[in-house]
Amino acid sequence: MKLDRGQIEIISKYFSDISKILFVSTVLGFLIPSEPLNISLFVFVLGSIATMFFIVFSVIIVKQSKI
Repeated sequence: MKLDRGQIEIISKYFSDISKILFVSTVLGFLIPSEPLNISLFVFVLGSIATMFFIVFSVIIVKQSKI
């Protein structure tokens, strides 16, 4: 199935939003500790890696659609 440019941009925005959610919930949650939410170092590292993966994947999708 071939996607048009609009669909590709929507998918790219979706992955970009996922990266934002992961960043806020894991990375910022680790750096700004609070009593009810205790994020371990493992979750911090995994969240950081997942955030980078999703933002890079989003950029790659957009670049491929412009070629």
